[in-house]
Amino acid sequence: MVNAISAIISLVAGWYGRDLLQFVRTLWARGTVARRRRLFEDKRSVALDWTIQYYRDHGDEEFLFQLPSGRRIAYLSRPSWRFPELNGRTLNFMLNHDRSDAPLDRKEIARRRRLGQKIWNGDVYFLDTGIGEGENFVRLRVRLGGYFQYLTLSGLLYHEALKCARSPRHQPKHRDRLVSTLARTQSGLARAQLLGFGVAMVFATPTGWKILVQQRAHEAGVAGGLQAVIPAYVIEPILDREAGYFDPFRDFLREISEELYSDRHQENPERLHPDWFYELDSIQKIIQLKGEGRFLFEVLGFGFDALTAELHFAAIAVVTDQSFAEHELRKMNRNWEATGVRLVDVASEEMTRVIESEGTYPTSAFVFACAREWLTAHGALDASAAGVAPGIPEPETTSAPVTGQAPPPGSS
Repeated sequence: MVNAISAIISLVAGWYGRDLLQFVRTLWARGTVARRRRLFEDKRSVALDWTIQYYRDHGDEEFLFQLPSGRRIAYLSRPSWRFPELNGRTLNFMLNHDRSDAPLDRKEIARRRRLGQKIWNGDVYFLDTGIGEGENFVRLRVRLGGYFQYLTLSGLLYHEALKCARSPRHQPKHRDRLVSTLARTQSGLARAQLLGFGVAMVFATPTGWKILVQQRAHEAGVAGGLQAVIPAYVIEPILDREAGYFDPFRDFLREISEELYSDRHQENPERLHPDWFYELDSIQKIIQLKGEGRFLFEVLGFGFDALTAELHFAAIAVVTDQSFAEHELRKMNRNWEATGVRLVDVASEEMTRVIESEGTYPTSAFVFACAREWLTAHGALDASAAGVAPGIPEPETTSAPVTGQAPPPGSS
């Protein structure tokens, strides 16, 4: 009997011991990922500061975007590339059908996955052979590539910046060769400069104009742990459409379906029809409001993330229908990319702090600042300060998508 009881005790202890060991291993793994993330985020601020000084030293301080406080951030842009000088000019995207031959570093991808980042290698657009300007247009040549090629480039530039910040003896040979100045950056030499969008989403409410601000999850591949606009996304090619298809508004609709409604988030995009989100009632409502002039989508400017060389666009989406905010905001449900989303009054001190904070990623600080300038020009800040939200008159067209843009499904 004693032996039988001892055997039972040993068996139970063995099972619980294995469970306890697995529990301890899981906790340790999570703690290791969290420590790596914190270390990465601390290093990121060092790399950003070094990058700002690099472009000052190379004579491009005037192109480092200046916040209202006067502080320069790691974002390169020309005055002609943003509101109000961009107003009325057409953005013309021209596609090179040859895929980018930029390298892919699997060690960099593995490093990001060890940080817990959720990343996959989808098709994206890259800047190709540069940006040209005329009186009435800005022409951008783009080509197809893979997201991991962009992560390889951004990782290379980030790690190099960090090494240079730690040791003046280290030379930034890759940055010197590919993106040493804004002129060189916009030439497309790097062959893996992603086209990204950040959209300031603004709602009319009975007490003024409110803007969405997200806190990015640490698992996000870009700006993890920082404040940012929502939605933020990359332009994804639709390969079953005619060549040259490019529609930032379509990608905006797709992204808010994923980031704000989280109805059918694309963990495995190839399983879904490219236009799945047009079936959602909320998306149909936005399309209806846009047709009625109660929803505006405008591109306000563009430039480059100075640290990673991403070609980044700022846009604003304005809902002038107060009932939309009342009903839709209750339905919105953020996905894994954000740990929190809040509404901030555009005229408030809190909004000023968001724009100026070093806890806001530079690309989003650019979007917020451009959006506030646009809203100021249309009287929205005065309205919010007075606690009211009158309609914003429809502005002149700021930009236009490329020729060859496909219409929404079901439209004539």
